Amino acid sequence: YSMTADDSRTPTAQGVLLGTLSILEHQRKTWAPNLLAGVLWRALTNLCALREILRLLKLPLFAETAHNNPRFPFKYLTHHYLSRNFTVTERASCFLHHHRRMYAALPDRLLRQTLQGDVTLHEIHQEGNRIALTPGLPRPLSDSDKEGELSLDLKVDGKKIFKQR
Repeated sequence: YSMTADDSRTPTAQGVLLGTLSILEHQRKTWAPNLLAGVLWRALTNLCALREILRLLKLPLFAETAHNNPRFPFKYLTHHYLSRNFTVTERASCFLHHHRRMYAALPDRLLRQTLQGDVTLHEIHQEGNRIALTPGLPRPLSDSDKEGELSLDLKVDGKKIFKQR
């Protein structure tokens, strides 16, 4: 944390990163110690990418996302992220490009909705049913949150019936 002029504590990117590591360490079901060690090793052996991720986490919307989904800043370090054939540097480049592009293109409110939940792109009401097409981040702590950045879901009456990653 760093102190601002008004003496309030604001999270630093490093603080967000260390906090998320602490949370992950306690989630043994999905992040076993050996998996966490491998992720840390890949982060430390790719310091340039890690520095860029830390810069991204300085943006409040991404710091909030990391706080709500501790796996978020480490996705690029997992073998299943995007493609097994990508190097850590290539995965980090994709991760950064995607999030920087969304940050530049989307208004804060829409980006926050996308990062924290689902946004309804289109909704129709047909024969008493509500059918919606929604993009959003894959849910944390699911296997699908390792594969990419956004999912596109088809929902009928709020229940997901199809997911495209």
